[in-house]
Amino acid sequence: MAYSDNGTTWTAVGTSTFGTTNIRGIVWGNSRYVAVGDSGKMAYSTNGTTWTAVGTSTFGTTIIRAIAWGDNKFVAVGDSGKMAWSSDGITWTAIANSTFGTTTIRGVAWGNNRFVAVGDDYKKAYVLMQ
Repeated sequence: MAYSDNGTTWTAVGTSTFGTTNIRGIVWGNSRYVAVGDSGKMAYSTNGTTWTAVGTSTFGTTIIRAIAWGDNKFVAVGDSGKMAWSSDGITWTAIANSTFGTTTIRGVAWGNNRFVAVGDDYKKAYVLMQ
């Protein structure tokens, strides 16, 4: 992890709480950054330099591949069709039926008043939580 005030000069974060685990996505919302990655790991920060691990992400050890912020909530997606949402980036609620089955969900975005997610099955792109 690294941070920058201008997008040109970057400073490494001393401790990201991810260790050697891959970080797959990061987003800003509700006055904090939330980062997601492998082994179900998540962390949050108000300044991008000091990070706190999320205790329970609801993903178990599944890879979390992407995260988005919109409509006053975070939505995270990952392998095995798993999704979860949070209003604060700290306490997470699993989405029981993502409609992706066990397909890997690779991306999620917020725009035009809806979340949209995409996965490995080319036939599946769903509108979530309108």
